[in-house]
Amino acid sequence: KLTANLAIFHMDMTDFQVLEFTGTQFQTFNVAGAKSTGAELELLGRFHPNMIINFALAYTDARYSDDCDDGVPAGVLPTVLTLCGEQLTNAPKWAGVAGVTYDGPLNSSGWGLLANVNVNYSGARRTSTTPTETAAPFAPLPFDWQENYFKINARLGFKTPDEKFTFEVWGTNLSNEITRGITANTPLRGGAGQRSRIAFPEEPRTYGVTVRSKF
Repeated sequence: KLTANLAIFHMDMTDFQVLEFTGTQFQTFNVAGAKSTGAELELLGRFHPNMIINFALAYTDARYSDDCDDGVPAGVLPTVLTLCGEQLTNAPKWAGVAGVTYDGPLNSSGWGLLANVNVNYSGARRTSTTPTETAAPFAPLPFDWQENYFKINARLGFKTPDEKFTFEVWGTNLSNEITRGITANTPLRGGAGQRSRIAFPEEPRTYGVTVRSKF
């Protein structure tokens, strides 16, 4: 009735490629190394024939190595020096999900019922490539960190007795958490200490209806 999976991992990556968005284009460069250490726990409960309860929690310390500037070309060295020892972009230390799903009959009517709700959690994470300016006094860049958040998703569906049609209503990010995926410097706007920043927001509250049919 209960399944548990535990994974403990450590990755040591050399010649790690970094993708940076400059505001007008994406560019890549390599650093000497990056590391990722952590653990993942997954629980799956089947305490009812038609119901599943799931829970997962992950801790990940994904960071650039302290000597990530070893052997780096001079052209990208100022940028790479701001990365060494810092957390990787969009790699929160804590992340988790919990949910419950019912997929079975709706009373004795012959109709089927699908109901699901899940809650996703993300800890604070960096959203830009470099955390600070590349020259002294190396001031932190604004809006580099996205604060921790919860997002709630849900789905409710009904299946006809002949199983030919399914009608579903669903919603994602029901709490309408406005979060950033990537943040970068605005081209030709502001300078060190007075940066203008642009960001790509992630999906806001979204909802809809889905109709499925079997032929």
